[in-house]
Amino acid sequence: MGYLTWVVFGGSLPVGIVFDTESGYLWGTPVGGTAGTYSFTLTVTDNAATARSVQRTFSLYVEKGYFHPTISIDEGLAAGSTKVYANGRLLTTLHGGESTQINVDFGTTATITVDPIVNYPSKENVRFKAETNSAVVSEGSLSARFSYFTEYLITMKSALQQTQVPAGTGWYRSGGSFATNAPETVEGGPGTQYRFVSWLLSNNNVITNRNISFTVTGPEVITAQYDTYYRLSVDSAYGEVTGTGWYKTGSEAKWGVKTPEVPMKGIFGFFRGKYVAVNPTGTEIMTSPKNITITWENDYTLPFILIPLTVLVILGAIFSLYYFVVRPRWKARQVQQQLAIPTPTFAPASSPQPQTTVVMINDTRARTQITTKEQLMEKFGELLELYENEIRQSLAAPSAPAISSHRESKQLPTSGSTSTEISQTSGGDVTPCNNTVKKFIRTVVSPWQQSEMKTVALPESDKKHKKAEVGLTITWTKSLYNEWQVSTCTLPQGHEGAHEGTKNLFYNLLNTVTEERTYGANQRVAAPSPHFTDGMPEVLIDASHIVLTDDLPSETMC
Repeated sequence: MGYLTWVVFGGSLPVGIVFDTESGYLWGTPVGGTAGTYSFTLTVTDNAATARSVQRTFSLYVEKGYFHPTISIDEGLAAGSTKVYANGRLLTTLHGGESTQINVDFGTTATITVDPIVNYPSKENVRFKAETNSAVVSEGSLSARFSYFTEYLITMKSALQQTQVPAGTGWYRSGGSFATNAPETVEGGPGTQYRFVSWLLSNNNVITNRNISFTVTGPEVITAQYDTYYRLSVDSAYGEVTGTGWYKTGSEAKWGVKTPEVPMKGIFGFFRGKYVAVNPTGTEIMTSPKNITITWENDYTLPFILIPLTVLVILGAIFSLYYFVVRPRWKARQVQQQLAIPTPTFAPASSPQPQTTVVMINDTRARTQITTKEQLMEKFGELLELYENEIRQSLAAPSAPAISSHRESKQLPTSGSTSTEISQTSGGDVTPCNNTVKKFIRTVVSPWQQSEMKTVALPESDKKHKKAEVGLTITWTKSLYNEWQVSTCTLPQGHEGAHEGTKNLFYNLLNTVTEERTYGANQRVAAPSPHFTDGMPEVLIDASHIVLTDDLPSETMC
């Protein structure tokens, strides 16, 4: 075969590819960025005497080049799997300890991402978190390894719905630290408190310290335990009370007043009158906030004895003074007058009879020619009137003890008494039914009454009373009652149909409220206003209609 000559007649070759015109071979490596299709024309000529040549067109395709970075997941992902993305495109899914290779074009980079959180397939309180979930691979960085660590869920709870759940609920890294605390006291409604007791862990361990911290080694549920406390309030118009404070629910609270007997003020206190506590002590099972009011009754036993005795002693002293001092002097003066004046044979018809005038200390009335006996009787009447006014003023206000005495003597009609009355009405041949029921009507109040008054020195800084030196302090009282309609059937026993008979109104005491007001010399004395009882029906109740709650019928009419 003769010699052939090769010539590139047209077209182009990729950079890095060389054509050998002697052998007709293409050789070399395309440089980066030359991928694509190339078209070129070759002409071949022989060396014969009559040269011959052939021409052909060829196509050359240069494919892109790749590098192969390795993507791996470490053993920290102990359960579950993570998705692997390259530039946002899902490539594959890997478990912990697995790896894969990907193709990346030469001259470019790829951003590899994985799932930042992988949940434990069968446990809601365990998960795995990537240290970092993104990495970039290139020709100079041919690998990307992703590490995961375990996280556990810590759940905080409170045993009482009324208290706020303590802070701290969330995911914590295994081997990390956890810390939180709870308030010692949480205020509830009026008179209610919740006090921290302990923490209860999921393994039933108990921690009493309000500040809790530990190393996280697994999921945990921590519950704050609280006890409920209620306040007991003890109120009393007199004496020093005991028992006021906070008590754990269900506990027994003891209350009372240190001095169950308190001396009265004024003339009755001088004569050993006193207030006696009706309920000086007691106990309460604390199931809710409670308020105890200690009521008092007036004890006039000694004043009723000592005041009359004192009056008698004063009268006796006055009589003795008159009989042993005044009367002998008056007689002596009368004898002296008789000795000094000659006795006429006939005394004039208009001759006045000797009279003695007694002037009483502090008596500002006009002097009249009255006898000593009449003056003594008049003074005795004034003393008795003063004594009577003191008693009326002290008994004017309806206090709880005074009502209590009426309760004891005024009872609801018994079946026996009703039966007797009906028997007399019907001739003694019919036995009455005597069914007794009660019906609540309303809650009423008594009018304001003055239970105690005393004089007080007004403060100099009180501009309202700056001209007055002495004021009057009045203790006002008002009582609250439940009004009941009590019906007693007077039909014969065993009658048919509804009960019919007499209906009467009775009242049982709910509470007695007091309020103290001070009035200046120029102030009008008026009952307290406004007051929370304003607008409630006001009734003047006869003592005979006041009864104890236990004396009311047990059956209630709808």
